[in-house]
Amino acid sequence: MDSNYSKNRFNDLIDAAPSATAIYHTRDIVVTAANAQMLAFWGKDETVIGKPLIEAVPELAGQPFIALLQKVYDTGITHHAERDGAELLVDGKLQISYFNYTYKAILGVNGKTEAIIHSAINVTPLVKAQQELSEMQERLSLALQSAEIGTWELAPVSEEVYWDQRCRALFGFEGEADINYHQVLDCIVAEDKQMVMDAVAAAVDPKRLANYDVRFRTLGTASKKIRWVHCKGRAYLNEMGVTYRFAGTARDITAEVNTSLNEQQMLSLVNYNADVMSIADMQGNLIYMNHAGKKLLGVEENTPMNSMTARDFYEPEELRRVQETIIPQIDDEKGWTGTLCLKNSKTHEAIPCQVNYILIKNPITGEIIGRGATARDLRPELKAKDKLAQAMQEMEFLANSVPTVVWTATTEGMIDFVNKQWYEQSAVAITDALGTGWTELVHPDDLERTLVAWKNSLTTGMPYQAEFRLKDKHEKYRWWLVRAVALKDNNHNILKWYGSNTDITEQKELQRQKDDFLGIASHELKTPVTSIKAYAQIVEMMLKRSGDDKNLELIHKMNNQINRLTNLIADLLDVTKINTGKLAFKPSIFDFDQLVAEVADEIQVTSEQHKIEKKLNSNSLVDLDRDRLSQVISNLITNAIKYSPDAKKIIIQTEVSFNEVQFSVQDFGIGIASDKQEKIFEQFYRVSNTNEYAFPGLGLGLYISVEIIKQMNGRIWVNSEQDQGASFGFALPLANGNQKF
Repeated sequence: MDSNYSKNRFNDLIDAAPSATAIYHTRDIVVTAANAQMLAFWGKDETVIGKPLIEAVPELAGQPFIALLQKVYDTGITHHAERDGAELLVDGKLQISYFNYTYKAILGVNGKTEAIIHSAINVTPLVKAQQELSEMQERLSLALQSAEIGTWELAPVSEEVYWDQRCRALFGFEGEADINYHQVLDCIVAEDKQMVMDAVAAAVDPKRLANYDVRFRTLGTASKKIRWVHCKGRAYLNEMGVTYRFAGTARDITAEVNTSLNEQQMLSLVNYNADVMSIADMQGNLIYMNHAGKKLLGVEENTPMNSMTARDFYEPEELRRVQETIIPQIDDEKGWTGTLCLKNSKTHEAIPCQVNYILIKNPITGEIIGRGATARDLRPELKAKDKLAQAMQEMEFLANSVPTVVWTATTEGMIDFVNKQWYEQSAVAITDALGTGWTELVHPDDLERTLVAWKNSLTTGMPYQAEFRLKDKHEKYRWWLVRAVALKDNNHNILKWYGSNTDITEQKELQRQKDDFLGIASHELKTPVTSIKAYAQIVEMMLKRSGDDKNLELIHKMNNQINRLTNLIADLLDVTKINTGKLAFKPSIFDFDQLVAEVADEIQVTSEQHKIEKKLNSNSLVDLDRDRLSQVISNLITNAIKYSPDAKKIIIQTEVSFNEVQFSVQDFGIGIASDKQEKIFEQFYRVSNTNEYAFPGLGLGLYISVEIIKQMNGRIWVNSEQDQGASFGFALPLANGNQKF
């Protein structure tokens, strides 16, 4: 398909997305597509396309989003957040906006991230409304407390304060201890302290005797609780004109202050709510409408509400429906909820809305005195549904255009969609493959393990991967690599499974041919090498008898090379047996530490440079194949020697942990980089040092060791860092789960 056409269709898909959407490529998070909504969120235009996001939206510097995107790119794991704040340019000013957003990695066939889809919904009004509502609820709770009034007296000369228990509580003091003026000042909020001091000074000044009437905040010395206090007082003069008494009252006005503030906030919340809010009397005359309602219905801000009625906002037929059908259905408790078509009073445009009616009653008499209504404009939602339907059609078209088989499944594992590529190979129609119909095509030898693996993924939510054969339209079985991942919500609940089938029949055939070749070649090589080995031994005996030490040394070297060749052939034969499932095991009960010691001693004889330190502490019996286990231990020890050419020793250890016997070998060599540690157990993979020097060998020893340990129901691992040496180990079950001692 033409790339420009695909790109245009892809951009059309992004533009048609119901929410703000953008697409990024590479780990630099380059913006390759963004719809108008996303550009509006950023406060940018289309010139940002093609730029790294940090350049396109520099306001994100110092915020976590670039790092989160790079983490999604590296791991392929979707990141979703709700009500997350971001500093962005809004109307030319840097402001915090809140979003529900998702960073979803789009993985390629190789399992690596090809792109990230970013979708976002602006929930700033909701977050702010909830924040305001939370504050409102807290202050309303305080407003319910009863007002408290206390009496106090300040002696101007001694600065001692006398007050009743209620007044003490208002200022946060406990007990009956004497209190002086400075202690009182210390419990006043710092911002109010100077105001109180100035008011007291003016009130006790004989020349001024100002009226003492102040409102300020106190902070409890123990509880640290802030209260609003309204203090009134008066200074009294003696016969000499000296202020001898300053007394008054204190009242807790916290509830009043908070109530007043809450009322303002409530009115502001209603007035600036995104939904239409209105109140009308029983005759349909409008009493109140908030800003959102005026804007939606074409009402000027300064229009007197009592000049408008319901007739201004409904077409005749809809008004008749409201009056004759809906109003009688309004429940005293539940109200009425449904869909109505309102009308813009200026343009007469029809506006579909979700409307909620409630009855307003006189709180004293219970008489119904009016109706309240809230309305939500449904046009964006309806438009979004249309776009979503179109997007779903385009997504289905996109799924049908890819060369692989793509499918989805429910949380129960029932296939509910398969793209048209299924027709190219399948023996049954798509409709017959849905649900569990596809299992009828699975080769009988593969069915049980395939279903067990699928059930495990459904239970754990872990990605699914399996290789099995399916019958094609020619009644022949073809090999498929099947992968699936689960889409999960924020609570890690599975919502959907998305999978793909890739035909690997040709790869399997090549693998079989390779295995056949290795098997034939190994057997063909084994016979002549055995003969050469026998001839070499005869020549060695003859040279010993003749005392020809010079040529005897050469024949020793030749023998070593023949032994190496014999080992390589044995490894190739083992690989062939593993790949064909013919690797045989002969279990017997034996002493684990004794076997490790024997193998180590044999290798020590041929290793002059490295000292093999033994720390054998398992004292355990195992019921396993002694020769195969000896092969694994030998591979790990000889590898440790090979890959630590400059070291003087290696350390081998055995121990028991959780009914398992464990073996490990520690070397002090070149180590293994973290990005290579998963590969070292693969066939023909060989570790190189920092100078990219490859050590001798076919790279089969660890692969064979892994397969042997797996078939013994064990596990194998490696811990290493580049240039810091490596530690290889394995764990196997004990015989009857017990140690020897």
